[in-house]
Amino acid sequence: MRKELMIPACLLLVTCTMTPLFAQLPAGWTSAGIGNPAVAGSVQYDKATNTWTIRGDGTGIRGTADQFHYVYKTLNGDGELATRVVSLDPPLSEWSMAGVMIRVLLIPGSPSIFMGISANTDAKGHAITMWGRETMNGAAGDESTDNVTPPYWVKVKRAGDTFAGYSSTNGKDWTERYSTSAPGMPQTVYIGYAVTSEVGGKLLTAVFDNGPMTATEPQPANGAKDALAPVLRWTPGATATAHDVYLGTTAELSPADYRGQLPSFATMYFHAPGWTPGATYYWRIDEIDADGKTVYRGDLWSFTAQALTAYLPEPADGATDASTTPTLLWLPGQIATKHHLFFGDDREAVTQGVPGVDRGEFAATTFTAGPLESMTTYYWRVDEILSDGSVRTGQVWSFMTCLPLDDFESYMDDAGSRIYEAWIDGWTNNTGSTVGNPQAPFAEQTIVHSGRQSMPMDYNNVKSPWYSEAERQWKTVQDWTLQDANTLVLYVRGAVGNTPAPLYVAAEDKAGHVGVVSHSDPALVTAGQWTQWKIPFADFTSAGVNVAAVKKLYLGVGNRSKPAPGGAGRIYLDDICVIKL
Repeated sequence: MRKELMIPACLLLVTCTMTPLFAQLPAGWTSAGIGNPAVAGSVQYDKATNTWTIRGDGTGIRGTADQFHYVYKTLNGDGELATRVVSLDPPLSEWSMAGVMIRVLLIPGSPSIFMGISANTDAKGHAITMWGRETMNGAAGDESTDNVTPPYWVKVKRAGDTFAGYSSTNGKDWTERYSTSAPGMPQTVYIGYAVTSEVGGKLLTAVFDNGPMTATEPQPANGAKDALAPVLRWTPGATATAHDVYLGTTAELSPADYRGQLPSFATMYFHAPGWTPGATYYWRIDEIDADGKTVYRGDLWSFTAQALTAYLPEPADGATDASTTPTLLWLPGQIATKHHLFFGDDREAVTQGVPGVDRGEFAATTFTAGPLESMTTYYWRVDEILSDGSVRTGQVWSFMTCLPLDDFESYMDDAGSRIYEAWIDGWTNNTGSTVGNPQAPFAEQTIVHSGRQSMPMDYNNVKSPWYSEAERQWKTVQDWTLQDANTLVLYVRGAVGNTPAPLYVAAEDKAGHVGVVSHSDPALVTAGQWTQWKIPFADFTSAGVNVAAVKKLYLGVGNRSKPAPGGAGRIYLDDICVIKL
């Protein structure tokens, strides 16, 4: 997008003197709050890694007057500033922002161009964001797009009367997001890093660098399960002049695993012996700095070479918590064209491949099994069929199904079958919980551990009773001890912006005895990935609960017995079952 930007001549006479807020910045750089933010910002600069850590308050840069923290220097004539926005923490607002900026004056209403990354937490679609003001005290306009997350590269550039903003995934290949012509722009302007929380009185911490000093972007990707070509590739560190390569079959890489040093331009290593099929490899690239002495030790990466037979089954071999309606998955062996599946509850029958357990040949590496019996062990095997008709016999795998209590798959949006009608929340029990989405679909259908749905639950412990709880009551008592089951299992996922608080589970038997178990880590509710929580029955029976006659199950956030004011957030729960360990 291209526009004309006119700067009135009177603006060229305006000057402003700012006082640095932090010492030991590179020569020529200054740190200041623009628009008098309520909380003073700060900056730390690490010369060794060329990393800036900037904390900024401010109501934002999206109106007619800016309020943010600026770390800047003067720019005389043409120039640019490119950086990698490494992180924004915490995301106080969806428009909390960090990036690079050129501006005419150090006053709130100055014409400016900003190119950066926003927190993009709610509305989405504006992670890569450009904001600019064409006239003094004029309204800022934007060009924003995408749902990317840091780290991400941004750049502002001046070339004569043209000012432009760019973004990049790698700091090498740039996409122009905005360009404007500004005849009469003064020769000397300001250029630097801008950070705003957009929540007055609160600080956002942003980290900027020129790319990591260590090697990144490994190929095969870290954790890859199907590596074939015996080649390692990586993106070099920002100042690397050489690369030390380590490769072995144990995570404790030793001098014996050193494969040599490569020059700066060589970011590929060929492993002449090739990979051993099915083996897991570990590797690391240490970057040698320009001084020839400084070594930036790399991350430890791993991958698994593609096996000859089918491998890496799901459910995992020996799993004890498989669903009673599982989808069987596996990775194909090398050059397999079809997969012959044997499945049943008799190990010997599967080993022999008798007709009763023969499920047929498939092109896909997936099979829907079930419904299966709960608390039962099943066995399966996948033979790989090659293009010439030859067969590679697979190993026999096994798993045990769980006794499902609630996998949240049965809930619908019609009255009488909604998730919050089964799981009673604060609207009825007067705690701070809210189960389900505010509009259909009421069950969560995007963030799930398995299947199609999970249960979202908002917690708000800011006001009395200072804990949040959902409860489900069964019409008939539940016997959790079938087939010697001894452990309750559930999966939970939080979010980064949640307030830490204890997650707890309570079980109540038909006699009214209640046992409450709290997770040991209050930060669990802030984790943005699924976590399995296993609770031994002994934790409930020690409180007098008869786990052979359970009537109610409670899921909560906070301290149920000693409630105290806390925070708020949203968690997701899925796949509640009992298993035998």
